[in-house]
Amino acid sequence: MSESLSFFFVILTIYLIMWWMKTGKPFYISASGWAMFFLFLTRYEAIPFSVGVWLVVFAYIWRSKRESIYVLGNRWEKLHYVEATSFILVMPLLFGIAAWILYNAVIMGDPFYFLNSAYSNSTQVQFVQQTATFAETVFDLFRKTAPFIVVYIFILLLRLFSGRIFTVGTLCISLLVVCIWGFHAFLLLRGGTYGWMRFFSYPLPISTIWLAYEIYVARRTVRKAAVWGGFAALLITCAVAQALHLTMEDSDDWQSVEDYQEIAFYLKENINPDKVLMDSFATSGILLQIQDFEGIIITCDPDFDSYLEDPIRMEVGYVLIPQASGVVSLDAVVSAYPQLNGDESVEGFNLVKEFDGITTYYLYKIDYDSGVNAKWRSETTD
Repeated sequence: MSESLSFFFVILTIYLIMWWMKTGKPFYISASGWAMFFLFLTRYEAIPFSVGVWLVVFAYIWRSKRESIYVLGNRWEKLHYVEATSFILVMPLLFGIAAWILYNAVIMGDPFYFLNSAYSNSTQVQFVQQTATFAETVFDLFRKTAPFIVVYIFILLLRLFSGRIFTVGTLCISLLVVCIWGFHAFLLLRGGTYGWMRFFSYPLPISTIWLAYEIYVARRTVRKAAVWGGFAALLITCAVAQALHLTMEDSDDWQSVEDYQEIAFYLKENINPDKVLMDSFATSGILLQIQDFEGIIITCDPDFDSYLEDPIRMEVGYVLIPQASGVVSLDAVVSAYPQLNGDESVEGFNLVKEFDGITTYYLYKIDYDSGVNAKWRSETTD
């Protein structure tokens, strides 16, 4: 998932911030700003994360004796110093946000397409919201969070026993841990996200990179204990996360790789060179198993809408659709042809193959003799 790449930029940002805290060189502030820019290109969590980073920079400047020497005046002058530092920190991210909105407007005709399209989290969640009490939601939230805060708790204990619990460093690590977690917790509690377990995993990479800083600044007498304690915390995290993941409902949502390979093999061996139309929204697992995309028409094709509107004119031979249920109902082909849901007696389509699995897929051959076209589609979907 995209968390793998986003973790890299989260860690890189914190790494640069820690070097700024250590050396005071402005280069690290500028570089961390660009790291957050690339994080935004990976996941939208960059926005709440940038708020947390800004608060860390603000708190450190306000409390650091080293930073105070650069302020020649009262607290208002210190606020101006924070303002200038913040400008350098957030400008790359603001540029990225503006460019992203512009590209959505130019390419998709909707500047906020990423928020309200069929592929957005806010649209998908309407299909997967569960009826649960507030208490049950809170319990689910902390259950998903528990494995990923073990290292953070260890850092707090390390600071407590070393007499550094009530320092600006404790505030900084807490702000960083809470920023993304709090964002997802808020969305989950208000019903704005499905709350997959991976959404709450960000405290782990944040705490892990900060643990390296804690070991670096720890006294020699406790440094070895800090290393072994941190290693034990990571082992506990892995064990608890794996055990918990096996009990989570969303762990059953994965189609097996073997099922995807079976469908991909069938398409290339029995359908090629005919064109096959599918929406990558619900068939991405299949597409990952296909090496030669000749004849495969997917969402990113510039003429996808034309293929979907009039498959005969575009010489499409087959359509592959998932069984319409839950979030899969957002699939573009399912939305265009809702009758194709395993029914063998649909005019203009012949069911060729049904692939069973956690998600069932249907392969239909278009009957050219029936004259199925855009007019047929509009009449049936009405």
